[in-house]
Amino acid sequence: MTRQTAARTKTMSQIRPWQAALFVVAILVLGVSLWWSVMGGERVRETDRVYVVDLASGDRYTVNVSGHAAAMYPEKNPETGEYSLWPIYKDDSGTWKLEPRAMADLQGIDTDKSALVNPATGEVKVSDRSPRRIQPGSS
Repeated sequence: MTRQTAARTKTMSQIRPWQAALFVVAILVLGVSLWWSVMGGERVRETDRVYVVDLASGDRYTVNVSGHAAAMYPEKNPETGEYSLWPIYKDDSGTWKLEPRAMADLQGIDTDKSALVNPATGEVKVSDRSPRRIQPGSS
């Protein structure tokens, strides 16, 4: 064995136990991190439909936005021909509310807002009628 080889062998054998443990922990953390990014964590599920409400009647509709379709608000009501359909969501307490991004747009529009219970919170009174499906811009 040459002098350099002996020096390298001596250096490798001088690894302290805490250094080896630190190396093992780093490998484990890297493995868990990779597993979590691939397999774990919350998945963001994109929706293929949006609920909208006619603010005059409280009737609900679902707008299919799958693929490349996009909905513009207010959307045209296929039954009345009026642009009165606004996006809504159901909050944790089960109350239907206007989407926050739509509330600012709604303030400048002069239309029948009979189904709007509370303009400050966006609470909407929906009818008992089950939602009907429509395509964006189909009417």
